[in-house]
Amino acid sequence: MAALTLVRAYQHLFDSHPNTTLAITGGCLNALGDVVAQVTQNVVCRSRQFLHLLFIYAKHSLEKTEANGDAMTLHGRLGFSALGSR
Repeated sequence: MAALTLVRAYQHLFDSHPNTTLAITGGCLNALGDVVAQVTQNVVCRSRQFLHLLFIYAKHSLEKTEANGDAMTLHGRLGFSALGSR
């Protein structure tokens, strides 16, 4: 019911003040697009940082394993089934 009320209010404002209604609607949609773009960018950036840190940890762990002569593989240390055992 609230959505129907908003649609009726928008239609009334559009009929009485079309230019103002379109300007305000366009500004609100523009602002919403900016918010979505910024949130998306922050999420992607954090995901890339996480993957970078995971790669650094895996590389360090592998170097440490090789330096110690340990038989444990990177697969066994991190649990990545996609890498397989070496």
